[in-house]
Amino acid sequence: DGDPIGGLLAQNALCLNFKSRGLTLRRWGTRLAVAVDHPFFDAIGGPSQKPSTDMNDGDVIWLVAHMDANERLNKGHWEVLSLEDSSDKLLAAETVKRSGFEESLRDKIQKPGEPL
Repeated sequence: DGDPIGGLLAQNALCLNFKSRGLTLRRWGTRLAVAVDHPFFDAIGGPSQKPSTDMNDGDVIWLVAHMDANERLNKGHWEVLSLEDSSDKLLAAETVKRSGFEESLRDKIQKPGEPL
């Protein structure tokens, strides 16, 4: 019932970005900001045990937003992790079947009364 690889598209894309850009950004002394929604962040393990907001503690700034009942994006959790910790977080995520991922995405973007 679907391809488990499909649900990992976002995780794989982020891992590739971390590998290709992360070390260069580290050398330049800059950070990589990653904005994700709350369900995605929870799927990759959620907040760290002791989340840091010190910009000197890592290479990746995780910005986690959530949508309210009026479909407005609201500020949520944020933390700073090392490139390695961010990669580990992504690699530890549970796989999601492609069909389930696509259905969830359709449910989020479909407007009432509009077929997809």
